[in-house]
This record gives sequence, structure tokens and C-alpha cells, in this order.
Amino acid sequence: PPLSGATLVFITIDDINDNSPIFTEMVYQGSVLEESSSSLFVLNVTAYDIDLGLNGQIVYSINSPFFIVNPNTGEIYTNIALDYEQQTIHSFTVYAMDNGTPSLNASAIVEATVIKLFKSI
Repeated sequence: PPLSGATLVFITIDDINDNSPIFTEMVYQGSVLEESSSSLFVLNVTAYDIDLGLNGQIVYSINSPFFIVNPNTGEIYTNIALDYEQQTIHSFTVYAMDNGTPSLNASAIVEATVIKLFKSI
């Protein structure tokens, strides 16, 4: 008689990093009073990635001497007190990078307007 057998096989399919992060807006706009102390909240940027696990986890970054970003939340704060007379609008790029291999990224523009502080005489 012919022989036969059976076995149970489990297959795990891992997600590949095939999706880049996507920002919810292309341009974010915020404002801050001049001469405010550092670490003042300006705005929050948000990106999402539909990949699973580490491939979908996002880290934010910027390259600005005037602002900092929380890499986990996308909250942007002032890094120094800003002066209206020196510059009224600060425009910079914010990046969202996933933790996949290789990592994928996206960018958006941030425009932060400095609001003049009027002092009484």
C-alpha cells in the first residue's frame, strides 16, 4: 500500500518596509510671541506610516537653530527667544523617518510667524 503523512506548518509573514511616512499636511503654520523663553510650544506635526511594527514607527527631526522637535511626538518648540525685528517668519523642513531597513522618509514645511510684542512706554 502507498505511504502518506501529514504535518502542520505555520508560516509567519513579516511586513516589509514598502511604505514611506506621510505627513497629514504639506505645510504647517504656527506662531510664537517674540522674546518668549526657549522651550515654548509652537505647533505639532503628524505623520503616519501604514507599515507594521518597526517599519511603521516614526521619528521626527529638523535642522533649525531656532527650533527643536520631540522626535517621538512631533511637537515643535522654540530653542531660543526669537526677535521680530531680526526675522518675522522662520521657514524650515521637518522630516519623518521610519525605523525600517532601509528606512524611508518624508518631509513637510513648517512656517513659524514671530508676533511682535508691543511694550508700553
